[in-house]
Amino acid sequence: MLHCRFFADIDGHLRGFELSGHAGLEKRGDNLVCAGATTLAQTCITSITRLLGLRGEVTTGEAGYLRYTVSEGTSRDADLFFRSMLLGLEYLQKAGGQPSGIKIEYTHSGGTISGS
Repeated sequence: MLHCRFFADIDGHLRGFELSGHAGLEKRGDNLVCAGATTLAQTCITSITRLLGLRGEVTTGEAGYLRYTVSEGTSRDADLFFRSMLLGLEYLQKAGGQPSGIKIEYTHSGGTISGS
């Protein structure tokens, strides 16, 4: 299962995300769902960095782990890029009419808000 958790600040603006795991629908390296999720994540990070000029903290690890958080205050513009990534992930969840292997969660002030 590919897990994606979005982090929100006290005002509900998204400030980051964490991707971990693997959708498991195909053999590793051939999974279009994971490739799509990775592309959405990298585009989000690059857009916030290059288009908004905001700094963030990136952490990578084994098994497709990627965590990114904006480190410079709250930005409504950054929130839009995170929400665009979220829309793309929700599309991947529903594409093809079969289980996608993606679970999306939202955390706010340390607790999970909701999940799908």
